[in-house]
Amino acid sequence: MHTEKLIETLNKLLALHQSLYKLGTAKTEIIKKGDIEALSSILKDENKHVMAISKLEEERKGIVARLLSGHALTGDEPTLSDVINILSPQEAEKLDVIKNELTTQLEKLKALNALNQELVYSSLQFVNYSLDLLMPRPQNVNYNKPVNKGQVEHVKRSVFDSKA
Repeated sequence: MHTEKLIETLNKLLALHQSLYKLGTAKTEIIKKGDIEALSSILKDENKHVMAISKLEEERKGIVARLLSGHALTGDEPTLSDVINILSPQEAEKLDVIKNELTTQLEKLKALNALNQELVYSSLQFVNYSLDLLMPRPQNVNYNKPVNKGQVEHVKRSVFDSKA
């Protein structure tokens, strides 16, 4: 009975991760286009997915703990591999297939997140470069006019540093 509940929970987790991957691919295109409003919307959807995944993960941990109660564990926290070792061959095969699908999906999601992170970093570098072109930082020179004790030095930053 607990095994069916575990398989159902894992299938829900897999579906959520697949949906999260689809959102990630859409986010890649949005980042390339530079659409901030659409990116904000995608991030909200991703946050909802992450919250649902967290809830399902807690449910999965509880089911695994119930399945393994009374059995010796190999590590600190019970894993799916521990469950697979105590189940019948048919149930173990079902769990192993889902576990492999989840692992593959998580690896794809991790690679996609790394790509999106690189794209966002490149976009930020471009924005900073553009700002530096429009508003250059004042250069330090070897000699500066000494400031009197009563005067305050004013730094002038504008697009054009010229007097008419």
